[in-house]
Amino acid sequence: MKRIIIAALLVVTILSLGSAVYISKVAYAESQNLISEDQQQIVDEITQNLLQQGVPVVSSQIKVDSDWNPSVLVEYTLQSSSENDKVSSDDPIYSNIIGHEVNFAQLRGLNVGAIGVVIINSQAKVIVRNIRKVTDKEFLSTTMKPSEMNSDELAALLENVPAFGMYLDKVVVSQIEDGTFKSTFNIKAADVDAANSGMPGFMEALRSNIMELNRANGAQISSYIVDLSDAKGSTLLKYINDLQVGRQSWWQSDDLTQDWYPHPPKL
Repeated sequence: MKRIIIAALLVVTILSLGSAVYISKVAYAESQNLISEDQQQIVDEITQNLLQQGVPVVSSQIKVDSDWNPSVLVEYTLQSSSENDKVSSDDPIYSNIIGHEVNFAQLRGLNVGAIGVVIINSQAKVIVRNIRKVTDKEFLSTTMKPSEMNSDELAALLENVPAFGMYLDKVVVSQIEDGTFKSTFNIKAADVDAANSGMPGFMEALRSNIMELNRANGAQISSYIVDLSDAKGSTLLKYINDLQVGRQSWWQSDDLTQDWYPHPPKL
């Protein structure tokens, strides 16, 4: 009787081990399908695009992660200029650009569920690890069409945005591959008090002007950056609004008011 029981247990054990091996093989096969050479090639293309835009990419990886649907995570590591545990003023901008590139790569065949950004400081210490779900690709395919304007006439219109006691030093407008425009506004304030007084009005006026230009003039401004500094050249705010993806990111000085609109989510 004991021999029969032992034999039965051995059979169950063997079957269990066999099932485990089978499940492992299935999982491996699924991961190979999710992370194919084509998928890796798209990630490599994203990396090249980021480097061309000056984003300090240290590494990238694409991996299976069952927390997302599809079960694929694309993760980028950024080299920050920070020497402590706080991000630098450029890091949120870079992070936002990564999100844009990965999101729109879905329209070129990237099958991904989430985007990860890891930021390391000058001592190679991780100071930020952020993961977020991708934007629905059906939405992305309808957000913007090629602009009906040229960069010079658009820049001239954007220079008329009221500065609310600050100084609009420079507006840079450039057209990107999809035919839309990105714009950067360099703003100067005499000091932080002037910035705190002017920023709420300026940010709302800027947003309203851009939305109206897109709606009524077919401007198709897909993203804009605000770079605010004081008379000494100290950065007070760096803000980016990606209208195509629907995401805003920013860094601001501890002395700058938070009473400005819109309030973007923190990095």
